[in-house]
Amino acid sequence: MPGASVGFANADRTRTLDDLVVVFADPATAARAAKDRAAVYGDYVTGAPQPFEVGTNGLIGVGLSPDKSKSVTYATFAEGRAIVDLEFHSALDDPAPRDAVVDAAQKQDAAIKSRLPG
Repeated sequence: MPGASVGFANADRTRTLDDLVVVFADPATAARAAKDRAAVYGDYVTGAPQPFEVGTNGLIGVGLSPDKSKSVTYATFAEGRAIVDLEFHSALDDPAPRDAVVDAAQKQDAAIKSRLPG
């Protein structure tokens, strides 16, 4: 399946972001795949998925990693033919600030809109 992934970290690697974009054949398939991500949130974060204001079928979960070793914020959404998974990791009890998560998601959403033909 076509797509791309990239990771980001601060200098001491106490905060990381994994950004995954997967491209589907059409927007309906991408929207369905984003909606279906709710079923696997427990594989990434202890927090239940809640509605997220970016893209189509956006979801966000905030909590701990399944092994409870770090804070995780996991956001997913569809835009056009693509789905996006943003996984933020940080120290226990120090989740990624929501405004930073929304900002990263909006920037990824805008990049997809401008670069991925429908």
